[in-house]
Amino acid sequence: IFAFFIVYIIVKLYTRRLEQEKIRLEGIVRERTAEVVAQKDEIEKQRDQIAEQKQGMEDSIHYASRIQRALLPGDATRSVFNEHFILFKPRDIVSGDFYWMANIGTKSFIVAADCTGHGVPGAFMSMLGMSFLNEIVLKSEVEQVDEILNSLRESVITSLKQTGKIDEAKDGMDLAMYVWDRSNNTIEFSGANNPLYYVRKLNGEELKMLENEDESFVEKGGAHNGKYVLNQIKADKMPIGIYVKKDIPFTRHILHVEKDYTLYTFSDGYVDQFGGESGRKFMSKPFKKLLLDIQDKSMEEQCKILDKNIEDWKAGREQVDDILVFGIKI
Repeated sequence: IFAFFIVYIIVKLYTRRLEQEKIRLEGIVRERTAEVVAQKDEIEKQRDQIAEQKQGMEDSIHYASRIQRALLPGDATRSVFNEHFILFKPRDIVSGDFYWMANIGTKSFIVAADCTGHGVPGAFMSMLGMSFLNEIVLKSEVEQVDEILNSLRESVITSLKQTGKIDEAKDGMDLAMYVWDRSNNTIEFSGANNPLYYVRKLNGEELKMLENEDESFVEKGGAHNGKYVLNQIKADKMPIGIYVKKDIPFTRHILHVEKDYTLYTFSDGYVDQFGGESGRKFMSKPFKKLLLDIQDKSMEEQCKILDKNIEDWKAGREQVDDILVFGIKI
């Protein structure tokens, strides 16, 4: 009886301890559950706030995109050039590439520019560039193309407070600019890293030269397809912005053009796009060949072909940079 009583007491005490432990654990579970629920509610609240902020940012960027596109020339190009195209494909909602043009008397000023970066930072630079060009060309009435680029470089360096220090951001832009004087059919060109391509039909003498396997009419860096020849005017190897050669003036090139000359300026987004079976860059040589192959097409058709070609080349890959190609037929 004594042994039974001892066992009974031990079982009762053990059972009571288990019940107390159960109550304690249930209390802990309730506390932890309440903490988890509170954390969940806080996370959902933060998620909703982030979603609202993201939507607000996207709305702001879309609005900025509308402002940016409104600043780009539209009717001005149609009023001067009967045949032209602008292939403009921003990588993000807003673009670091921009095009600009102005008409003063018999002269048309055409710019295709590629600013440092893309997206919002690039868009700020592009709007800054357009503002400076308006100031230099339209208000200050600087008409010589190399002087315009020199002034633009000084404006960028001054506004961004660039000093050339090693740890300083080298913001700026690459740019191709030419002035077409319709009174004497001349093109004045200056470029900051970006060249000008011009395409024309081969004349009779050049066709005879081809029969003798003489291709001396093709300048260095040019190409031909037996019917058309593409030559280029090279740009100066320095950007619009701070650079070791910032005191060296840009070069002015003069080209006499005739009817049916086609001029192309562009950013590096097209040729630097990765794609194809091997995932490599498109490169400039195939780009030149493509331009030669579409010369019998209208400028509108050329734009569609260039657009389809780069989309097929990407084959679902991400676009790596803004794309701009500006084509004009004289």
